[in-house]
Amino acid sequence: MVDSGWCASTIYYPPSTIYVFSATAVARRADDNVAYHVSKAAFGKLVERALAELPEPFATHLEEVPVEIRQRPTTRQLKQVGLGEGHLLLGLYDGLPLTERSVEHSGVRPAVIYLFQEDIEQASHSEEQLVRQVRTTVLHEIGHHFGMDEDDLDELGYG
Repeated sequence: MVDSGWCASTIYYPPSTIYVFSATAVARRADDNVAYHVSKAAFGKLVERALAELPEPFATHLEEVPVEIRQRPTTRQLKQVGLGEGHLLLGLYDGLPLTERSVEHSGVRPAVIYLFQEDIEQASHSEEQLVRQVRTTVLHEIGHHFGMDEDDLDELGYG
């Protein structure tokens, strides 16, 4: 089930796999005329800044998780988290959280965090909102990597 609302997230457990697909989503696609757009390079710097500001215990464990910036989510990614074409998907954690890993998972494919520039821009109407949304989305998806659920993330202000 998908929670719709600002920065709501969905945890999806497909029946054939143990991977967690956790996503930061917005209920409806925003009007592109009010979106705050930046270049790919500028967006990348915002993501780098958010990652550089992580507290040390988190930063050390995150070295093994690539953060990939994509223009927009694929139709498959939207379906994985139960969203339709009319929704924004800001970020996606695709992997097994650290809290669920054991030696039995040594052959499991590595986790990855996807950030979707176009959708994050459409959820932002100013430079200040864009900076805040990038940081919140990065921290939200990283939280899922560390096994945090929606209540934990809400409590920290990253829900």
